[in-house]
Amino acid sequence: MNDTEDAHGYATMQPLQGDFLHTNMPVYTREVQSRHDYDQIAKINEKLADSKRYQFPLTVRYWKPIADDHGAVLAVHGVVGDFDPSRHEVRINQKNGRWTWLQLRRIVAVE
Repeated sequence: MNDTEDAHGYATMQPLQGDFLHTNMPVYTREVQSRHDYDQIAKINEKLADSKRYQFPLTVRYWKPIADDHGAVLAVHGVVGDFDPSRHEVRINQKNGRWTWLQLRRIVAVE
């Protein structure tokens, strides 16, 4: 465990501050290294919050570790159903009735 991870190995998450948050939904971000990172994460958070608020579908691309430092970028399409602030996850409800919980720190893009 290092200073950017909690006791369970999750990245340290901090509430995102900004004018675009017009909701009491818990929207979090990973620790940022630069202004570019902050802007990119802010856009992702805004799209996730808007999908939940207005119930429109989006495609979320996320990193799935496979072995050691290897992994794959996968995608899931659906509407944001819920946020879990204690586990730092977002639930994506798919059209076929299934849902997927994604760790916020693993999301790489939202379209």
